[in-house]
Amino acid sequence: MAEQTVQSEWWRGLAATWRSDRLSRVEAIVVLLLVALGTAAGIVVALFARPDAVGPALFQAALTASFALFVWTPFGAVAVLVACVPLSYAFASERETLLVLAIALGLVVRTGARVVIALFAAAFLVASAAIVLASDPGGFNLPAALLAAVVSGAVGLVTRMASDRGRRLEERLAVSARAQQDAARAERQRIADELHDVIAHDLTIIAMHAQVLVRTDDVGTRQQSQAAISESAARALSDLRRVVAENSDLLAGDPFGATGLSDAVDAAEHELTTAGHRVVVDCAASDVVLPRVVERTLARVLRESTTNVLKHGGGGDVRIGFRVDDDAATLTLRNSLGGERVAGLPSGGYGTVRMAERARRLDGTFTAGRDGGDWLVTVRIPLG
Repeated sequence: MAEQTVQSEWWRGLAATWRSDRLSRVEAIVVLLLVALGTAAGIVVALFARPDAVGPALFQAALTASFALFVWTPFGAVAVLVACVPLSYAFASERETLLVLAIALGLVVRTGARVVIALFAAAFLVASAAIVLASDPGGFNLPAALLAAVVSGAVGLVTRMASDRGRRLEERLAVSARAQQDAARAERQRIADELHDVIAHDLTIIAMHAQVLVRTDDVGTRQQSQAAISESAARALSDLRRVVAENSDLLAGDPFGATGLSDAVDAAEHELTTAGHRVVVDCAASDVVLPRVVERTLARVLRESTTNVLKHGGGGDVRIGFRVDDDAATLTLRNSLGGERVAGLPSGGYGTVRMAERARRLDGTFTAGRDGGDWLVTVRIPLG
């Protein structure tokens, strides 16, 4: 497997070495337009040339037309141009072909990989040396050809650098757009989580006591349920205002205010007792000083667990346990199973997923499941 990975990386590196940079749409249009004009001019010259000059003129027109290959396959264009160097001697057009190569160097630098640029430059220098060393170089001006190659290469380098800058800018904009989308998605998820935390619990209490009002004629029980409904509705509205204010930049901080673990334990005990459960609290949360983020996480887990007990816990005993050692803080909630689901509030398992996520964010652990005839929730948060 390791050998295959090395070979795959080697092939990717080799492919990157020969990979070309395509022309932009505007550049491609300009190149095709110039090629069309140059090729047409070469054909016109061939039509009116002497019989012995028709072949060289058509050869130059075909050589000019090969520039169009830079739009689709830069490597193919380079291969055709280099192959035309020895062919040009058959048409006595080696000097003109060398000038074409000098002009083409700009496109090679603009589109070609480093290896391709090096090979093309070497071919150009070899062709120049061959003409200079010819027995009858004629009026060939090597400095002018080299100057044309330098100017063309410089133009190609400048346009390539501009293209690279534009591409990097597009990539940064794309990364920024994805980051903004991810941030917006995360913010929507956070708001949804907060709304779930502040609404689900109190709605469960309201729905449960609304059923009590329907099923009982006992005045004391009805008054107790009415008070619980009123209290839960007021608390839900207060928490909802805090969430809205926080996300409207009107109020910073925790949407649950300063509620700590001790307050959460007291609230859970009161709500469960009001619902008919016998609650045993085996902790002294008010005597322990915890990091704020740990205390808030435990409080929210306890709140969600209480909601689940109200939905499914029947009227059995509930035991809330809390302990702290040198390494971690552990919260447990145990209740008997077999209760009836609160009408109108189906369970989708979202709250359990949220509790597990909260624990994981602090490198903690969360478990929830059957333990004999009970349902046991355990969350452990490291303090290191």
